[in-house]
Amino acid sequence: MPRLAVCNWVKSMREMHFGRHRYLTRGIGACLLAMVSWLPAGCPIDRSIEDFGRGFGVAAGSGLSGQSQAATEPTEIIGSPADSEAGRGAPEVPEPSSGREPSEQSRGSNGFTAAELEFLAALFGGALPELTQADLDFDGIPNLVDGDVDGDGFRNSGDSDVDGDGIANGSDTDVDGDGFDNGEDPDVDGDGVSNGSDSDIDGDGRANLGDPDVDGDGIPNAVDPDVDGDGLLNIADIDMDGDGIINAADQDIDGDGIANEGDIDEDADGINNSDDDDVDGDGKANGEDDDVDGDGDRNGDDDDVDNDDKPNGEDEDVDGGGVGNLSDLDIDGDGVPNGDDEDTDGDGVINLSDLDVDGDEVPNRDDIDVDGDGVINLSDLDVDGDQVPNLNDQDVDGDGVINLSDLDVDGDQIPNSDDSDVDGDGVINLSDLDIDGDGIPNSNDNDMDGDGTPNDEDQDDNSDGRPD
Repeated sequence: MPRLAVCNWVKSMREMHFGRHRYLTRGIGACLLAMVSWLPAGCPIDRSIEDFGRGFGVAAGSGLSGQSQAATEPTEIIGSPADSEAGRGAPEVPEPSSGREPSEQSRGSNGFTAAELEFLAALFGGALPELTQADLDFDGIPNLVDGDVDGDGFRNSGDSDVDGDGIANGSDTDVDGDGFDNGEDPDVDGDGVSNGSDSDIDGDGRANLGDPDVDGDGIPNAVDPDVDGDGLLNIADIDMDGDGIINAADQDIDGDGIANEGDIDEDADGINNSDDDDVDGDGKANGEDDDVDGDGDRNGDDDDVDNDDKPNGEDEDVDGGGVGNLSDLDIDGDGVPNGDDEDTDGDGVINLSDLDVDGDEVPNRDDIDVDGDGVINLSDLDVDGDQVPNLNDQDVDGDGVINLSDLDVDGDQIPNSDDSDVDGDGVINLSDLDIDGDGIPNSNDNDMDGDGTPNDEDQDDNSDGRPD
């Protein structure tokens, strides 16, 4: 008999005898003890076989060669407890001398106890064949596709120890005993539901939604490149933690127990949000995503759009799109172009009161494109993007200095005294009834061009380039 076949036969005999049905007779024990006759005298296996055989209720010295009446008389199959109660007279098989069943003893990953391995090692002269759990319960169905891997009567989907190895599913590196570690198994708990569709992937009794290691691969969700073990890397997975909530609507995308808003790498792709071109892992590049960090607050209402731990007002790339604020025509990624946005940089301070409207770290007074709309102040009819045209704006360049006191009203870096359109309203000074845009008509303005020099002392009081 091939060695592996013997191992599996012995194992099946044990499972059948010590399992729930008890269908064996003393004849099995006699068969085991008869093995002694196959071996040379003095073989160290004798006692091991005798001890193992006694577990089936057979006395030492019994065998199949006539030494024992029990071995030659016809055997009677022991039925279920109901058979015994019906008065069929089936003999009882004594329990093993240890007083407990082998199924309660500690077994290795191959399903054998230490005593059984010692027995088999002696049987094969110390050279054991490769043992396998390919069909742990010997029901003819490989573990890989067996709905009750350990044959305990509990379906895998409701079994806290699917493969019956004494290690609870939540701590087992191969939950269903199919030979595939959880991190490489498309159906970790062997319940017939693929990981990508399973609400409790590792069968630990904790739903994916609250499980810190969703696929039971020993790698916490926060640093697992494939959180739900569905074979799709997080970066390509629309529901990376397998909780049934797509990333775009999930407040904890990677299922690490940290809400997106406070998670420095919320999609668990190994790239911190500050360097990630798709912060929330929803497949939309930050520059095209109306909720970059997937926290439920649209970019226009989010004080840290890209969740890089820098408030928008201090962030040189507010929307994390890879285009710095200085060159971004929609700085806060709210879908409203800078020139039409009341809060261009999304810092919570409306442009009307913001001294750095476009959040480019260049104060409005020094910025040649205050509102970051791509139109330089010199040509912009609403320099500070406050939705008040320069013509009617008391602080055209939004530098915090009202036009009346501002020596460069429109922030075009040309002093009022040299500027042909002081207030940047698109009407040159020569034709403008309020040159400096201070709300005082030229006819009543003591300093009509707003250059700081009273008209009566000004060589060119209307700044038209010609001496008066």
